[in-house]
Amino acid sequence: MANEKLKAAIYDHLPEIDELLTHSGVIVSKRPLQAAHLFLRYFVLEIQNDAQADFTKDDFIKSEHFFSIFLPIVSDWYWEKYGELARVAKGQMLTGVATSYIQPLLLKFPITTTRVEKELETAWMTFPDHLQDSEKLGDIVDTRVSIEKMKKEDLHLLEEEVREVVAFSRCINLKLNTADLSAEVKNMAAGVWNHFDKAVADILQLKDEAAAAACWELHLAVEKTFKTFISQATGIVEHGHDLNKLCKSAEQHGLKIDADVLTALPSANEAIRMRYAEAVTSPANAAEHYKQALKIVYEISAQLKATWKLNNASFLIKMAPWAR
Repeated sequence: MANEKLKAAIYDHLPEIDELLTHSGVIVSKRPLQAAHLFLRYFVLEIQNDAQADFTKDDFIKSEHFFSIFLPIVSDWYWEKYGELARVAKGQMLTGVATSYIQPLLLKFPITTTRVEKELETAWMTFPDHLQDSEKLGDIVDTRVSIEKMKKEDLHLLEEEVREVVAFSRCINLKLNTADLSAEVKNMAAGVWNHFDKAVADILQLKDEAAAAACWELHLAVEKTFKTFISQATGIVEHGHDLNKLCKSAEQHGLKIDADVLTALPSANEAIRMRYAEAVTSPANAAEHYKQALKIVYEISAQLKATWKLNNASFLIKMAPWAR
């Protein structure tokens, strides 16, 4: 009965809270938790706990009752109103490119991996920085590729390339997301992977003009990574598209990198021309530029300073009651 009264009180206020979150541009899947916090902040005057005299709202948010009783009620309201839109997306996927028979191939793999410990109760979530032994090549490579029909030597080359792309990609994401950065620079760093994703999509169109656009996206990914490193070291955001100048500036602040690797990428002027398709290249060439850019970004991001390191860390996660 008490829960029914609580549910009625929460449901009474959620429409106006949801309207506020809508106007604030919050996507539906992220609203339940924010709505629960807003309800507590604006519509709950006091929370009493017989076992703790100075029990506060912050104490309640950290308590098991918040996650097992309160938040599920809010989540139910959102599920009833929005259906599947309210579901939190499972493990974010990274994309990449490998080549086989000179053909660029799509790779898709998760940022985190999970291993169920107790069905419908607990699971281990891991932040790997490499391709794990439990991950199968066929689950990562474009499903149109008949791996079982490939020659042994070709399959070996593809597997080695996939391992490298997965390792570089996962390491880049881990470092960019854990580096000690100011809010402004963190936003810039967060955009690095968006450029890689866009480049992958462009390369896989298998059109010369799209491949050219991919080279511009790759240029921006490298450029922003240099600028992230420089900003962390100096607190100043560099400007300009010239990778050689950015590299020299980063080296002056401690970056150790072979500057010759930049010669494998188009110059700033060439990349800008490719941006507008004033110059084009083949998808195969763009795929090679992708591999070089990925390696460069990996080497730069690996030298960013971070208080926390999540590489291969695992967390035992308890499944939320309403998600079962």
